Amino acid sequence: MVGIPVWVPFFVGVAGTLMYYPMMMEVVGFPKNFLQHGIFLIIQAFFANIGYCGKLGVATGFVSIAVGIIAIIASGFHIKSTRMKARFPPLR
Repeated sequence: MVGIPVWVPFFVGVAGTLMYYPMMMEVVGFPKNFLQHGIFLIIQAFFANIGYCGKLGVATGFVSIAVGIIAIIASGFHIKSTRMKARFPPLR
């Protein structure tokens, strides 16, 4: 079990990086709104940033938490980016 905790930040970072390329995450459809993205960032901060890399991990963890809170506030105002809007009409 020693090897799994070492790879957690890597896989969470890869998932976070893929979110910035919409074509990569189109199959999964995540994140659909800022609330999902904010929750992901806060989980990333606690499980992949703060516990690793010493003071740099703590600093990036606080940045992730701050951006996650901003994303959750933006979802409260129903702000959407062009990536998060539906490209196709919903199926009926």
